[in-house]
Amino acid sequence: MQISKSALAPLTSVRFLAALRVALYHFVSWSDKGYWWRGLLGTPISVTYFFVSSGFLLAYNYAERSDADQMDSTRFLLGRAARLLPVYFLGLLVAVPILFQRPAEFSLGKATLTVLLLQSWVPSSALYWNTPAWALSDLAFFYLSLPIILKLTRSASRRTCLVVGGAAWAVSIGLAVLYIYANPDGLAQINPPRDFGFWLYMLKYNPLVRLPEFIIGVMAGRYFLLTGGFRREMSTAVFLTSTLVLLGFLLFGPRLPYVLINSGLLAPVLTVVISSLASGGAAADFFKQRWFVVLGQSSFCLYMLHLPLWDLAYRESAPYWNVGLLLAIVLLSLALYELVEKPATTVLRNFLLPSSKPVALAADPRQA
Repeated sequence: MQISKSALAPLTSVRFLAALRVALYHFVSWSDKGYWWRGLLGTPISVTYFFVSSGFLLAYNYAERSDADQMDSTRFLLGRAARLLPVYFLGLLVAVPILFQRPAEFSLGKATLTVLLLQSWVPSSALYWNTPAWALSDLAFFYLSLPIILKLTRSASRRTCLVVGGAAWAVSIGLAVLYIYANPDGLAQINPPRDFGFWLYMLKYNPLVRLPEFIIGVMAGRYFLLTGGFRREMSTAVFLTSTLVLLGFLLFGPRLPYVLINSGLLAPVLTVVISSLASGGAAADFFKQRWFVVLGQSSFCLYMLHLPLWDLAYRESAPYWNVGLLLAIVLLSLALYELVEKPATTVLRNFLLPSSKPVALAADPRQA
């Protein structure tokens, strides 16, 4: 089953909202803000959306090809590299001044891991150089894993999709619950954690630990292929209901264990939101508006560049300046998408895959 690119456009638009939440999460100290604002904007679910939606869209684009033995894994990975690398390295370049603000803390080993997209495998290097880049390190591993995941699930029925997705969710939540009760780092506070902890950072950033969220998205994509999604006349009601459930969890986010919600607690709800938007309907039509889609297309630049730009230009006692700075970063992301990301991706794709044609954007920090 194939759906049109326009049907996937709403997921691109929502990606902008997720990236903007990440930026706000980093820009504001939410611990001293009002309870409801702290929950809505300070609860860490945006990266879970990136991982789940990435799995969903990649499964939608490649599952049937894999099932028919028509998926070239090498070409797939080269295509992912063309999508991932231009803005990834642009983000590292912009963050170079921050890297050398404290010369004594410079680490050649950590820098090398970051250049190779391996930093999230080592807890002490996960947030080195450009903090948000850890998610791209995870995505690189997910891309390597996708051909294997699709092969292992090629004959999956609807029931199997639900069982595998549920099992992945249970593993993710189980690891978080185990950490809460064992507290292996001996942290005085873990909700939210205030200090570095080896096992905490493994739980938050390690690609193997976050892989279940991607698998949930893959199985949701397969389930969508098998069922055709929600009926158009029902999809908006499903979207509104699932969004209200999501908002309810966010409002009470400060009362939920941080490591639990950071480990994909809301991933099942996100799969319903994603599937309802991919099914069409009034809600999907709203998110298909051209201006919204354009913002979504620029979200990778926003995600990768917001923190180094903020660190370079932030003024502690100038709130109006900082609001303007946030707007400027969004506008700069739009410009960089058109002037850097699109042409650089095309050039790199043509170099790596000279016989292929560039494809439309699809998901998360890097789409299908």
